[in-house]
Amino acid sequence: MILDTSEGIYRAHSKHERKNGQTETVCSVHQGRCASNARPCGTPDTLTGTAKLSKHDVFCRATGRKVAFTKALASLPRELRRALWQSYLAQHPVVRTKAA
Repeated sequence: MILDTSEGIYRAHSKHERKNGQTETVCSVHQGRCASNARPCGTPDTLTGTAKLSKHDVFCRATGRKVAFTKALASLPRELRRALWQSYLAQHPVVRTKAA
């Protein structure tokens, strides 16, 4: 996913995996072009965040992406995190459902 901010163009990749009976989502975020078309792309200075699902939780791709994305951005300045989240949410709007 391409995230366009005033600070520049960032790219975010997420991957969902099942390892040893546990599901995890890994999100990689980097500035500029990808080093290759493979995933992970191998770009230097990539920030990575991982969300691990408990055996008692229900798997949801959107939630896993958001948790992993949050962890990947943790070391960035607040204003850059805010700009990246605004770009992310413009592409993945929050869908609210009514409680039954």
